[in-house]
Amino acid sequence: MSCISLRHKIFNANHLQCSGLMSILLQQKTSHMKPIISTRIASIVYALAIGIFGILHFINADTMKTAIPDYIPGGVLWVYITGAGMILAAIAIIINKLTRLACYLLALMLLIFVFTLHLKPLLSGNFIHLLKDTGLAMAAIMIGNNASDK
Repeated sequence: MSCISLRHKIFNANHLQCSGLMSILLQQKTSHMKPIISTRIASIVYALAIGIFGILHFINADTMKTAIPDYIPGGVLWVYITGAGMILAAIAIIINKLTRLACYLLALMLLIFVFTLHLKPLLSGNFIHLLKDTGLAMAAIMIGNNASDK
């Protein structure tokens, strides 16, 4: 038997053992790994944070309108629309009605902010708002993906 043939047989035997082990591992239930915080509680905490952001848009509208570039008409109106959208999304998540739709629309709104408001500051080294809104959008997508409402 040649060295290559022996090596081929050993590789195939190891491959079969590994694939057998993998199939056993994949069949195991992960019930022993219980989450520390339930997804529902985490979703509610997220909704509360988004709701507070929405309320702050109404309280601090005049300050927040300075973040809207001059090339976007409407000024402070967009701050109020954003605040209302955040509050409505928070309510939908908390009461578990239309959660998927609300989360996807919230994520879309946040990603629009990333591409219209936060890219220019990124060029000058300010990436905090881009990271924040991207992270919030991805969390909204995860909550929407796991929503149990119809």
